[in-house]
Amino acid sequence: MQLIPVKIDLEFEGRRLKDLFLWDKSEPYLTLESFAKILMEEHNLPAVFENEIVSTMKKQINQFRQYKQMEGELLKVIQLNVRIGNIVLRDQFEWDINNPHNSPEDFSESLCADLGLGAEFMLPVAHQLREQINEHQKQAHQERRGGYQHLSVHGRDYKGFGNKDSDKNAPGR
Repeated sequence: MQLIPVKIDLEFEGRRLKDLFLWDKSEPYLTLESFAKILMEEHNLPAVFENEIVSTMKKQINQFRQYKQMEGELLKVIQLNVRIGNIVLRDQFEWDINNPHNSPEDFSESLCADLGLGAEFMLPVAHQLREQINEHQKQAHQERRGGYQHLSVHGRDYKGFGNKDSDKNAPGR
């Protein structure tokens, strides 16, 4: 299962739909169009929202990229900022973005239970976690692809070391 964090924030003719959820990219039974119709019914929205909902979802789902696990532990700082009503949850912690056994949903459930927060906090916490994990993974893969940005050996700086074009700056070249 590949859960993708999706946010919808649409306004049309004075009506607004603001929602977030996790979409299983390999969902075999529920189409985006069917899901959009369900959202419209739940929120009593006119039919004009359907195409926008589907379009927004498709765009986010297509832009989402799942990155391959890298080797070893890779701790990154996650910052939560969730507000529901007049309750605000702010937290910061390290998360191993490389551990496939770390579950944002399980963590969210435990965190909310430990803090005595209602179940309505679980989805926004898991959603923010998944968004930030994906962004950290993207950055880690970009850094890995680009090689080292800065290398210092015996007091000398070698910028861009590891890139084919900059190997001429490597020690011994």
